[in-house]
Amino acid sequence: MSSALLRQPSGLVAICVVEFCERFAGFLLSSLLVLYLGDRWQLSDGDAARAAGYWQALGYLAAIGGGLLADRIGYRRSVVSGLLALVIGLALLSLESRTGSLLAAALLIGGNGLFKPSVTALLSAIYEPGDPRRSSGFGWFYLTVNLAGFTAPIVGGLLRTQFGWANAFATATAAALLGLLSLLIGGSSVRTTPTHIDPVDSAPNRHSEGPRLLALIGVMLALAMLGLAFSQSAGTLLLWARDHTRRNIGSYQIPPDLFASVPSLIVIILTPVLSAVWRSMQRHNREPSDSLKLRIGLLLMAAGYGVMVLAAFIAGAHPVSALWLLSGKLGLTIGEMLVLPSGLALAATTVPSHRAGFTIGLSFAAQALGFWLGGIAGSYWDRTTPTSYFAVLATWTLVAAGLCWLLIQRREAGRA
Repeated sequence: MSSALLRQPSGLVAICVVEFCERFAGFLLSSLLVLYLGDRWQLSDGDAARAAGYWQALGYLAAIGGGLLADRIGYRRSVVSGLLALVIGLALLSLESRTGSLLAAALLIGGNGLFKPSVTALLSAIYEPGDPRRSSGFGWFYLTVNLAGFTAPIVGGLLRTQFGWANAFATATAAALLGLLSLLIGGSSVRTTPTHIDPVDSAPNRHSEGPRLLALIGVMLALAMLGLAFSQSAGTLLLWARDHTRRNIGSYQIPPDLFASVPSLIVIILTPVLSAVWRSMQRHNREPSDSLKLRIGLLLMAAGYGVMVLAAFIAGAHPVSALWLLSGKLGLTIGEMLVLPSGLALAATTVPSHRAGFTIGLSFAAQALGFWLGGIAGSYWDRTTPTSYFAVLATWTLVAAGLCWLLIQRREAGRA
């Protein structure tokens, strides 16, 4: 075990184990959902992409209520309740019944709404205010998420092709159950610190409220574009991998769902590189501000869509090299690596510190908006050309980058 991890609070390992199990189950499900809806429910590609986008949007939107509830009943209790709902929902889904699937969807949405903001707030609560280990702790947490995101689609794709849908969903159920048992058995190591309410945050200067609100809107817009990109990775980009990508290695054909693991692999590989770049720039007092990182991230995401525009233009009616898809995902993923941490850091400065659950829930709600937009966009997948589809997404993201710059700039100007 890394010496840096040993210097962290003991509860960090327990939280990361729980997060890995939950995210493994979540990523496994999301990597299969679009293909499952088409195969088992006979939905068209567009309808399947829309349904998957809406389902993910509802799970993120529920995080607003989950965050508010977590602030009242406690983060640990909310995490346990959310995991329990996820276990039951995934178990019902593995039965492959239409009625059971609808009930499973409701439980999964509610479980996600409780779990997502609560586990992040629980992680934050194990650190004292100003603890220098906090940033590193969130780094370990982010790495855990992406380890799950890398392994789950691979396992899910192999299970689906070799043993069927039910066994893949049963594996997701087992992972969520393992996370629940890990928290119940090892949760005593998760010791939270008392909440400190900053009186300055509780009564902000009236003159600063307008710029703060505009900045928050700008951040939420950026996170919405992030949710839109996430929905494509588990939706139309999987359909692109299935129908427009050469996936053969000799006589073996790579399952399209395995491409869902690519973003997490990119994050795992590039996180140390990006961290080294920021440290080097910091030594020379040239590290970009969070708002600048946010805008750069959105531009990189637009560039990722631009790569897919070129791929679609070249492809025509014939499959193209997988390198096009990998390059597009590279732009989208590096953009994610800039937008997500910078957006959350900026959002944290606009609301009182004792409302952590609500703040995190609000960030998930913004991503829910992105998933909802992704669902709407996905419904046009089989009604338009891929070239036009990705061009529209690139345009939306560029417009969002410009709006974020305008909205956040006012607050920065007020601070100057």
